[in-house]
Amino acid sequence: MCLTKKASRERKWGRYPALRTVLEDRRLESYLPSIFDTFPDYLSRTLEIAELALQNSGEISEAARFLIAPESMQKDVDTLATDLEHAARSLNDLAKDVRMLRKGCNSEQRRAKFRVVRE
Repeated sequence: MCLTKKASRERKWGRYPALRTVLEDRRLESYLPSIFDTFPDYLSRTLEIAELALQNSGEISEAARFLIAPESMQKDVDTLATDLEHAARSLNDLAKDVRMLRKGCNSEQRRAKFRVVRE
């Protein structure tokens, strides 16, 4: 079952009603040509592969024993874990940057800036 456009927007913005009023109609600016991966695409794909790997760990072990060189499977598993760690660091950095937005949301700071501009 597919979500309607309205339901999809509600799912996306439901937890962020104030941000929604400002950002819902905005689009991400891309600084890279479309041939390059975007972080959301990379993250989604990496999470999907990790979840598939965890859900099928028995098949992965069996394939490493009988079908694929164990070293190749270990290399891929290590690469996937490294990619997840990279994504976690990137998300942590992004969370810090977003938290810095709070400074601009402080009403006392806004009033102080307004007074300085008016004087």
